[in-house]
Amino acid sequence: MLNSHYDKLSYTQDWLDALKGSDSISADICNINNLVDLGGKLKSLRDYELIIILHSALGDDCRLISSISSFLDRRKCPLIAFIGNEYDLLPEKKKILTSLSVDYICTQLPFTVGSWLYEDVISARVVAMPHALNQKKYFDQQLVRPNVLGFIGSLHPLWIGDNDRSCLIRRANEIMLELNLRGMIDLAGRNLPSSQWAKFLNESIGTIGAESGTYYLDKSGQLLMTAKEIIRSYPSMDFRELYERVFESTSIEVRSAKCVSSRHFEPIGTKTCQLLLEGSYNGILLPDIHYIKINRDFSNLKDSIIKLFDSDCRGRIINSAYRHVISNHTYSKRLEGLIDIVIK
Repeated sequence: MLNSHYDKLSYTQDWLDALKGSDSISADICNINNLVDLGGKLKSLRDYELIIILHSALGDDCRLISSISSFLDRRKCPLIAFIGNEYDLLPEKKKILTSLSVDYICTQLPFTVGSWLYEDVISARVVAMPHALNQKKYFDQQLVRPNVLGFIGSLHPLWIGDNDRSCLIRRANEIMLELNLRGMIDLAGRNLPSSQWAKFLNESIGTIGAESGTYYLDKSGQLLMTAKEIIRSYPSMDFRELYERVFESTSIEVRSAKCVSSRHFEPIGTKTCQLLLEGSYNGILLPDIHYIKINRDFSNLKDSIIKLFDSDCRGRIINSAYRHVISNHTYSKRLEGLIDIVIK
């Protein structure tokens, strides 16, 4: 059951695959939910030359990693921490990072934002480590692509402070119906295992999305915690009201934590053309070179969908994105870069 759950957290498994397949290191994998295995690994902790904590251990629930922090602090080697959901549970995560005297924090955020967020964890060097492509899972299967536009996922919760992606996907669905185009836009919150998701992308000419994360990150995560509590108490509240009550006039220092996600690399691997809301995407993906850019006011959304039928334009973008990512932005290359940093 646990394996099935984590198979749906694609990037977690992708990092594990990169570690297992690395020629640079010999990795001893420990699922901390397996308390027997965990106990054995902790007993031999001082034998390791490097310890890496992945996103799933410092993501939605930090209690288990917190409970073993005193053991991890006995290590004699560098400790690398990847942080999942870098907008939630920030006080707990920073407390753990500080107590462990973490040596490296790998952030999914743009480097300037990640450095600002973790500057109070004085032991750590912040390293930009955005998501990437697992080309062994996400590749062109040479299938017939019946869907002009495909999307399966869930709407972002309002407390994240971003309603752009939700509005974009809803509007795209309306345009698909207006144009009588065949597509599959499913907002029911399904999270497919990676094999099914890869097949779905291979059955779609294009897919649609926006940057991940929030526009309203503060160092303690207080703003988003407040928004979450309000939505919990008033679940029928709309985004406009929440924005006015929480985000519009805040005096808390905030930074935009919008970033590229694994879902932006997976379509590139399957050669599925992306329609993306304009953004920075960590400086990795460029508009109208690696994806078809959608204006923030959605004024060119219909034209962008129609552009999927231009095989020359679509092919140029697909191939440009694929060459760029396969050369520079695979998980194996990310891991090689991280090991080089630690060794140096």
